Amino acid sequence: MVRNRLIGFSAKISRTDEGTMILASSILALAGPDPTDCEDGVAAKEGCFRSEILPPKTLQASEVSEVEAVFEGQFSPEPNENCRDIADDPCRIGKHA
Repeated sequence: MVRNRLIGFSAKISRTDEGTMILASSILALAGPDPTDCEDGVAAKEGCFRSEILPPKTLQASEVSEVEAVFEGQFSPEPNENCRDIADDPCRIGKHA
């Protein structure tokens, strides 16, 4: 049984014109016990999970430094020609450890 377990679903970090970084994220929350009654959710043996949007979070200076260090050299403001030619898009960061 799933209890008080947060399952990350989506995350997006954006930077405002002033330079502040904002984290927008959501989790999958258990919405009901019946996985067969889960048309607009994610069915699992524990039941039906649905996306729940969390309040936006302004990142602190130390968090901004960590994000910048992780993604240093990973972002290009210009289109990358390789993105059109291969199935695994190197221009899209899908996972962050």
